[in-house]
Amino acid sequence: MKNQTIKLEIDFPINYKLTKRKSKKLLILLHGFAQTNEAILEHFLDSAPDDYDILAPNGPLPIPKIRRDYIEKRYAWYFFDRHSNSYDIDYSLSANLLQKLVQTLGYDETPKVVIGYSQGGYLSPFAGLAMNKIQSIIGLCCTYKWQYITEELPFNVYSIHGVEDKLVDHQNSKVHFEKLKTSSKKESRYISLKNEGHDLSDNIVQEALKLI
Repeated sequence: MKNQTIKLEIDFPINYKLTKRKSKKLLILLHGFAQTNEAILEHFLDSAPDDYDILAPNGPLPIPKIRRDYIEKRYAWYFFDRHSNSYDIDYSLSANLLQKLVQTLGYDETPKVVIGYSQGGYLSPFAGLAMNKIQSIIGLCCTYKWQYITEELPFNVYSIHGVEDKLVDHQNSKVHFEKLKTSSKKESRYISLKNEGHDLSDNIVQEALKLI
């Protein structure tokens, strides 16, 4: 007998780090698969422009690594089974949780930029659509799943990708970007970086900062 799935509305915990600078804009940072918010926050906390507050949540799905003396906490934004090409938990859970988090923190009507790395980049257009006042999404080392987006994107769409990325194919990412950008009436740009792979390098971070 196959499992059945039903969506329920419940209170759901989500943890985050918020750096307040009394700014009029918000930078939202979305980490990669099996990471924590620190993995992306460490690259942008000291380098992001001062006119942004910085919000770095952890994904809602824990992926604990059991060690002898402690548990290494890691997180994911969704669960995709590449063998069956299906989602057990799709983008909507995290997108809705991020919208509610931003609203609860008082940033609902604040202009926002979303930067997502790897799995966080895959999530970024869905998160952008769930929230108000998104100015841009910037996906780092990711592929945009244009097949699941049926509405116009009311924000700038950017992608930064290393040509030598061995985990997320650069050329496939570029093809998907060309498909997605037809849904946006705003600016769109795909930035390819030679001699860069899947790591969140200084060059990738600096290119992202130029866009905000």
